[in-house]
Amino acid sequence: MKVLIVGPRWIGEWVQGVQRAALNLNVTPVVFYYDTPFAMTVERTINRVNRLAKVRLMKMVLPGALMVSRAWEDQMNRRLVYLCRRTNPDVVILLKGETIKAKTLEAIRFSNRHLISWWFDNPLQYEEVKIQLEFLTAFFVFDRYYFGPLKDCGARRIEYLPCAFDPALHRPQIVDRSTRDRLECTVGFVGSFYPERGRLLEAMQGLEVGIWGWDWEYSRELKSFPERTWRAKSLAANEAAKVYQLAQICPNLHHSQTRDGGLNTRTFEIPASGGFELVDQPAGMDEHFEIGKELITFSSPEHFRELTDYYLAHPEQRQEIVEHGRSRVLRDHTYQKRLEQIFERLDGI
Repeated sequence: MKVLIVGPRWIGEWVQGVQRAALNLNVTPVVFYYDTPFAMTVERTINRVNRLAKVRLMKMVLPGALMVSRAWEDQMNRRLVYLCRRTNPDVVILLKGETIKAKTLEAIRFSNRHLISWWFDNPLQYEEVKIQLEFLTAFFVFDRYYFGPLKDCGARRIEYLPCAFDPALHRPQIVDRSTRDRLECTVGFVGSFYPERGRLLEAMQGLEVGIWGWDWEYSRELKSFPERTWRAKSLAANEAAKVYQLAQICPNLHHSQTRDGGLNTRTFEIPASGGFELVDQPAGMDEHFEIGKELITFSSPEHFRELTDYYLAHPEQRQEIVEHGRSRVLRDHTYQKRLEQIFERLDGI
């Protein structure tokens, strides 16, 4: 079987994880990246400056950048059609795919080829996705909440498929002294800022905290922490795995797009890396983990701090939970497991 994997150059290496999973299943993967490098470069450059300068730059630069991006996307869509016709895959998997045009999907959907989409976040934030639906064999989404809205938009077959992790990236590693000096901390968090995470940070006063992620300059809570707390705006996936392994506590707080079973990738990546996870408890968590044995959940910032203090004082209990959590994700939550689930469900179509 040959599979064409179409996805973004995401820092979490989603495409690469699915590619490696396909190879493990003796499936031939072909990879195509759809995102726009020019627009990404412009956006990242603008995000490095202060807020006032950012507003001015957005007005000056963004219109031209968007025009170039649209031209690039048109050419990218043509290249995707050409690649699909040249390689003739049995299955095309869109990992997100918000810049893939409906006419492109119409052009590559022929023979008995399966054309599916798999989303890790809210798919309805992009109008193009709603137009894509009529051309898809199945729509796989990480959270069951989106079933109703997707049906209303015309999706014919919707499947629940949670996030996952890549064992090649997220695993315990041998870490040298210089890496320890750079990444080690008592509480280690890798993720972008939003207000709920700022309130959680406030409960960490007095602890050595390390943060890697975008937009923390907007956190008023961060101002009362030492300068070294926010260490970088981004971190490669293999480096994030080292943070999870080195930190004694790894917080995880879900975005509001998680409604019903939509656990983020971090939920699986932390235990896979050998990290101790303290996570909020969205609906559906107990479907994927035995709470209290494989990971620990908190109900409020105050509860988070209470649990943090307890488990910092009980490292043996912490390690036992880490071992149970890692065993669970290796058994049930790898990209290989998810790819097997996709193929099994497609066989029934």
